[in-house]
Amino acid sequence: MSYRDSVSHTTSCHVVHLGISGFPNGLGAMQRLILIFKGLVFSGAHVLVINRKPRYLKSQYPDLTKSGTFEGIPFQYLTDSPYKSSNFLMRNFQKIVGFIREFTLLRKRKKEGRLDVAILYILGEIQYLLYYFILSRILGFPIILNYVELNSSFSNRNLRNRINDYLFERLSPKMADGFLPISDYLLNHVQRWNADARQLKIPVIADFDHYQIPETSKGKAHLLYCGAASYHELIEFVLNAFEKAEISDTPIHFILGGTHQEINIAKTLLNRSTKSSLCILFENLPHEQVPQRLISAAGLLIPLRPTVQDIARFPHKVGEYLASGTPIVTTGYGEIANYLTDHETAYVAASYHVDSFARKIEELILNPEQARKIGLSGRSKAEAEFDYKQHGQALLNFIKKIIDKSPE
Repeated sequence: MSYRDSVSHTTSCHVVHLGISGFPNGLGAMQRLILIFKGLVFSGAHVLVINRKPRYLKSQYPDLTKSGTFEGIPFQYLTDSPYKSSNFLMRNFQKIVGFIREFTLLRKRKKEGRLDVAILYILGEIQYLLYYFILSRILGFPIILNYVELNSSFSNRNLRNRINDYLFERLSPKMADGFLPISDYLLNHVQRWNADARQLKIPVIADFDHYQIPETSKGKAHLLYCGAASYHELIEFVLNAFEKAEISDTPIHFILGGTHQEINIAKTLLNRSTKSSLCILFENLPHEQVPQRLISAAGLLIPLRPTVQDIARFPHKVGEYLASGTPIVTTGYGEIANYLTDHETAYVAASYHVDSFARKIEELILNPEQARKIGLSGRSKAEAEFDYKQHGQALLNFIKKIIDKSPE
């Protein structure tokens, strides 16, 4: 029986999320998941985000529920509590329970005609890819792999990680039924290992309704860098460029998310800066507070490096930055070069060099009228390219083609 024969005769497809847990809380990966499924809901799909295991302690998010709806997206946790236990044995028991209940739920939904396809969002773990591949073949539904990073390009991989990456990057193009690469680099990577792979490039996506641009002045100008505290090299690069930029007493805000240890390393970098008195740190802010902070800044900083890691990925923050209407300073590598033009839609430094980046910061701060125009042009470009609604419709069409063309 083909997948097409088993599709429920409803007005649209039934799509589930499998993989990363913690919905609806989290940084870039979770925000991308939210917008992908929000786009599917907008386009008429029936969706469910399955959280196989808890991810957070109750002290982190005290208002979590086992099931519910977030921005129109139904979600469900499969353990008795949506919170991760602080007890080692209980945490592992939760994992076992999650796997059993996930299989039971998927089998039930398949029998009821409420499982047509699964979008798999994992972090490059070969064991999860193999597990969900087998599960999809047992129950009879296609899987689409959300592909956002090339893990082998990361410098901090140990031997076990590198074996995992080697297998994942060669086997995944042949095991999933469809792919959602975030960049041209990853699209070409999948095609290299499977010329017949069905792919739909979904770049960074944003919800522009969350970013209402004020008509009045933003007040005292400040710069902002928002990202993971683990990217210490990028934080240090931004600090060095900020120190070299001749912009008087303009402060810079750092919104950083990460572990206590990662945040402490970032604090050390900020404290030893020659402009430390102008550096203000915000730790692990709830995501709902971020849009207004992006809007209120004079400029947003997001350097990308000329490395395979940065050329293959496309930071989710780029979409959020552009949606805010605030001008961004970046570098012209990877997907940035496909969408943004210096002095038109962004300030694009010619190279990943502190001096080059510092000069762009100066241009932005010293000519606020031009900066505002560039920021608004960047938003217009993003609305044309990164709106979650248009990508939701394209994804739903892609899903239907995969279902219709799936082999016996």
